[in-house]
Amino acid sequence: MKSILLITTFLFALSASANTIIAKYDFGVQNSFDNGKFVKSTLTEDGSLSIEIYNHLILANSAARPSASELIFAQINPKNLQFIISKIIPTTQAQVVTTYSEIICMLMPSGFMESDHLYLNRTYNSHTGEFIGDLELVHGPQGCWVSGKVSLDNTQDNQRAYELKSTLKLLINEYAGHLL
Repeated sequence: MKSILLITTFLFALSASANTIIAKYDFGVQNSFDNGKFVKSTLTEDGSLSIEIYNHLILANSAARPSASELIFAQINPKNLQFIISKIIPTTQAQVVTTYSEIICMLMPSGFMESDHLYLNRTYNSHTGEFIGDLELVHGPQGCWVSGKVSLDNTQDNQRAYELKSTLKLLINEYAGHLL
C-alpha cells in the first residue's frame, strides 16, 4: 500500500513538473473597508489553473494580517487556453520597461490595489510550440500612486497585457468567484 502511494505521488509530481507555467497573475480584491483577499494564480501550458486565495484583515495600524487560504485547481477550456497563448506569444518579443515618476498623486490606496502583477513566460520555441523559459514580470499596477511602473514598451503589447489580466480574472471568477 505504501509503495502504491509513493508511485502515485511520484507520477503526480512528474506530470506537474512537465507542464511549464506560462502565466502568473497576482492581484488583490478589497471586500470592505477593513478586509479583502489576495489572489495568486498560475496557468500551465496544458491549461491547468491553480488559484490560491488569502484572506486579509487590515488592522488599525494599517498592517495586513493573512489568515487561512483556499487552494483551487481547475482545467480551463482549450479555446480559452488558445486565446491566452495567442496573447502571450507576441509579447515574447516586446521590451519590458520600468518607468519612474518623481511626482505621484496623493491617493493612498490599500494594499489590495497595489497588488496587480502579471508574469509571463517569455521564451517560446516556435519549432516545438513550447514555452521553455522562466516567468518575468511584464505588467504591474499602473495607478497614479505608483512611482515605479512596469509595463511593455508599446501600446499594442500593453493592451495584450490588460486583456490577459482581464481574461485570467474572468477565469478565476468562474472557478473561485464564490470565495472572492
